[in-house]
Amino acid sequence: KAHGEQVREMCNALAQFANVTLLIPSRRTEGTPESFGLSPRVRVVRIPVIDTVRLGRIGFLFESLCFAIGAALYAFLRARDAVVLTREYGCASALSLCGLSVAWESHRGEWNTAVRLALVCGASIVAISNGLRLFYLSKGVSPDRTLVAPDGVNLAHYQNLPERVEARRLLSLPLERHIAIYNGHLHTWKGVGTLARAAQFLPENFLLLFMGGTDDDIEKFKKEYGNDQHIAIIGRKPDEERPLYLRAADIAVLPNTAKDLISLTYTSPLKLFGYMAAGTPIVASDLPSIREILSEKTAFFAQPDDPVSFAQKLTHVIEHPAEAQIRAKAAYSEVERYEWHKRSQHILDFLTATPGVKTQ
Repeated sequence: KAHGEQVREMCNALAQFANVTLLIPSRRTEGTPESFGLSPRVRVVRIPVIDTVRLGRIGFLFESLCFAIGAALYAFLRARDAVVLTREYGCASALSLCGLSVAWESHRGEWNTAVRLALVCGASIVAISNGLRLFYLSKGVSPDRTLVAPDGVNLAHYQNLPERVEARRLLSLPLERHIAIYNGHLHTWKGVGTLARAAQFLPENFLLLFMGGTDDDIEKFKKEYGNDQHIAIIGRKPDEERPLYLRAADIAVLPNTAKDLISLTYTSPLKLFGYMAAGTPIVASDLPSIREILSEKTAFFAQPDDPVSFAQKLTHVIEHPAEAQIRAKAAYSEVERYEWHKRSQHILDFLTATPGVKTQ
C-alpha cells in the first residue's frame, strides 16, 4: 500500500543522513522488511502487540493503542535523545508525553484529542500539503511548529526506462491503441469511477488501464466496469514493473474527486510524482491539492467528477502530441525537487532547527 511505500522510502532516505530505527508492530504481515526493500542501514525493532487488526475497527484501534504505548516505552528507555517522526497520531501523543522530540506527519487532517495532546506536549507537524498546514494554522498551531513537505519519488526507479513502444512489447500491451493509465487504490475519493465512466465517451481505439487496489476493491471494480471493452483492470504490480507500465502509456491520469476534503485540499498523491518521473503526459483533476504540484505548464486539467471533461482532455492529449510532450518534459524537470532524499533532508533541517528539538 502507498503508506508502506512512503515509510520505506523515507526510512531509506533518512538513513543517508542519520541513524534510523524503524519501530513496527510484531503482528503477522506479508513479507519482511528486507523483502519490502528496506535498506540494511535501517534498524528494525518489532514492538510486541496483541494482533487484533482482523477483528475490525475496534480491533485495529486496540492494536494501535498497544503499539503506541509499546513504542513510547521503547523510545523512553532506549532512545531518549532521538528525534521521532511518525505518521500515527496515537504514537505522536504517547511519545510526546514521554518527553521525546516528536514530529507528526499528517496526511489526512485529523484533529482529535490525541493530536491536541501531542501538540500541547510540544510535538511539531509535518504536513504533506499547504492546504493541510493552513488547516492546522486555523486551529491555532504555531507556524514555527509546522512544515510543508509534499510526498516524493525515487528517481532511480525511473532511470533507463525503454521507449514507449518497447515498453509495450515487454508488457504485451497493444501497440495500436491509445492507452491511459491509473495507478493506485480504487477508493471512491480517488475518482476512479469518474475515469471509468469516461470510457463511454472515448474513441474506440482507447484503452483505460487500472493498476492497483486491494483484492476486495479490485473484485468490486471488475463487477461494475470490467465488461467495458475500453477498460482493463490489471490489479497490483510489483515495484519494479509499475514504472514500465507508466512509460508504456500515452497518458497518466489523476482523477481525484472534489467531493472529499482530503482529495480536494489535503492530499499529496504518491502516484503523481511517479507519473511525473515516468515522463508520461498527465491529465489531472483541477483541484487545489493537485495545483500545489502541477500547473498548466506541466499537465492538462479536467473538471473533477466530470467523465465528459476527462474524455475530452484525454482525446486532446492524443490529438496534440507535441504539446503533450512539452508538458511531460516540464513535469519531469520539476519532479527532481521532490526526490525522497531532498524531502528527508528538509524535514531533518526543520526538526533540528525547531525550538526545543534535540539535534542528535
